[in-house]
Order: sequence, then C-alpha cells, then structure tokens
Amino acid sequence: MSDNTTETPAVVPGLNVAAPAADTGLKSDYYFFKSTPKDQLESYMPKPLAAPAESTAVPKGSSTWNSAGTWEESDATAWALDRLREIFIGVAPTNGVDVKVTEAVSATGEACRIMSRGKRRANFEVSVKLTWEGTDASGAAATGSVEFNEVDSASADDFSVKVTADADDAAHTALRAAMRTCEKEFRRRMVQFSKELLE
Repeated sequence: MSDNTTETPAVVPGLNVAAPAADTGLKSDYYFFKSTPKDQLESYMPKPLAAPAESTAVPKGSSTWNSAGTWEESDATAWALDRLREIFIGVAPTNGVDVKVTEAVSATGEACRIMSRGKRRANFEVSVKLTWEGTDASGAAATGSVEFNEVDSASADDFSVKVTADADDAAHTALRAAMRTCEKEFRRRMVQFSKELLE
C-alpha cells in the first residue's frame, strides 16, 4: 500500500540553515544582523597595518653594520700602549719632596673595546715600567723605577705597585719611600686610562 505522506527532513542545528535573503547592504564577516549600523560594520572591516619605521640610529661605539649593538670587538692596543707611556709622567708625592716619574721605559700588553648588547666596555691587560729621579734635602741625587704588572680592566683601581731604587744610600732610600706614597695616584691614573679607552 502506497503512502503519499511527504516526510519532513530532520533539521540538524548548524547544518540545515536556510540561506539568508538577498541583501544589498554592507555585511561583515562577524555581523549579519540587519539591525547593525553601517558605520559600526565598517569599524570591523580589516585594515592594512602600517610597517614599523626602521631605526637608523647606531649605538655609540658600534659600526654602521652593527646597528643592533650586538657583540663587536675592536683592537685598541696601539692607542693604549701609547697612552700608558705618557699618562704617568710627572707623578710625584704631595709632601714637597723633589722626586717624580720622568720616563716610561716600557708599556706592554693588549687592549680592546667591546660592544655587547648595546653596552660599551673596555678590556685590557697591561704591564708598565717607569723611572723616577730626584734629589733629597742635601741635594744628593737618586734614581729608581716603578713597575706594575698584568693590570687588567677588573683591577684598574687595585693593583700592586713596585717601587725600587738604583742604590742603597740615604738619598735613594728616602726618595724611594717618597715615591711609595704615590700608589693611590698611580691607581687613579690607571682608572682614568680605563675611562679614556672607552671614549
């Protein structure tokens, strides 16, 4: 026996949605409600993003290729050794004794400038030998030397200073003692050298 009853297809939510009526109004990918104002729909429309402006600033101490300020090392040995040969000339005690550093016999070692993560620092390890000369209260002359060895960037304000005299007489002994009072000044000038290395 035939059955002329028309079966109504099952409605599955989300799958059997009738197509919306044609609408010439503006629609967005987010809102399909006719009640949504046009100006509000336009606010949700995709907009192109402006590309960020590229920075052309180069950190001080970096090369033009290293604008990000990452690791960069430049040799400064020649400048450093020349500066060490002159920066200690004239060091003298402050108590009026007639004695002072007169010459740099040698300056050896290495030095460099480093740029790391946008920060600059100096790195060095040097040894210096100087000569001193003077006269004591009686007019007797005396000479000797000053040495500091393997001074590095971490010990610029705290290193050993060795002061010696070329003889053992009274004048040499007295003036050597006077030069030993200059240890703080030698360290102060080494710190100054370290700062200049960064400039």
